[in-house]
Amino acid sequence: MLTWIMPALVFSFIRAGFTMINEWAKLPGAVMLVWRGFWPFIIMTPVMWFIDMPQNPLFYLFVTCNAVFAAVTDARNFESASRFGGGVTLRLQPVSLVLVFLGWLAISSDQRALVLSYPYHMVGILTCLALGAYALSRLRHCTISKQAFLYLLPVICVSPLVDIFNKLSMDSVGTWHAVVTYIWFQSGLMAVLAILFLGFKQKKNLESVARVSKHHLVFGMLVAFILVLGGLTKGTAMMLTSNPAYVTAIAMIAPIWATLLYKAIGKKEEANVTMGLAFVVCVTAMLLIAGLIPHSQ
Repeated sequence: MLTWIMPALVFSFIRAGFTMINEWAKLPGAVMLVWRGFWPFIIMTPVMWFIDMPQNPLFYLFVTCNAVFAAVTDARNFESASRFGGGVTLRLQPVSLVLVFLGWLAISSDQRALVLSYPYHMVGILTCLALGAYALSRLRHCTISKQAFLYLLPVICVSPLVDIFNKLSMDSVGTWHAVVTYIWFQSGLMAVLAILFLGFKQKKNLESVARVSKHHLVFGMLVAFILVLGGLTKGTAMMLTSNPAYVTAIAMIAPIWATLLYKAIGKKEEANVTMGLAFVVCVTAMLLIAGLIPHSQ
């Protein structure tokens, strides 16, 4: 069944907004991370009274690992959106999608055997990889894309672990209550991690968080609303799919939403949009071909 597609599609739209919001907020990445964790945790706390929290300790272990890696990726993505723009930030992230796909195949022997048993699909996957690699190589001639790529390299390397631990946490319980608990627990952990980072590395920014300006409050609440909706849709999709890379593939439609938004408001991007979108299409097609393998959905 492909029941995971609809929540994944909704998540792709939400993901575009989540990444692009700091293009207008212009807050330091770690500061944005505090509000990204704090407000969802506060909002979800009353709801937890009505939730049967998972009893499996592995769930909390996986969510904790996820929160550590997600803190790195989200803070970096927020900062990148502020420096280079949300569009280019979104278009470069599919590099991690390949790593998610290969990483999950390495973990799941059943999925690995299934994919390797369909040679025609493998040819399609390798073709998409080759075309994607060409598009990515063209981006090195674009100054903005090159700078953004180098800045986002840690995100590209760590992102697969975020999705893999998300999937492992959902699989360890397999109930709808786990999705809500996941958002609440992960958000609280990320807020603590962000505050600790600011306390040790950016005390000036920590003081700005403590003052809670109107600017911080408005964008903090906005990102919290987006995050809760995104967490519910992504968590649902992750629970329904057999491979987290499939959900990530649909989520990669987000750069298209960003491009449409820029066109609607009349903003012209300095980055190489054509090659960026070509890369997104190639990598997304690669995983959708893999999703067509019988019983791999």
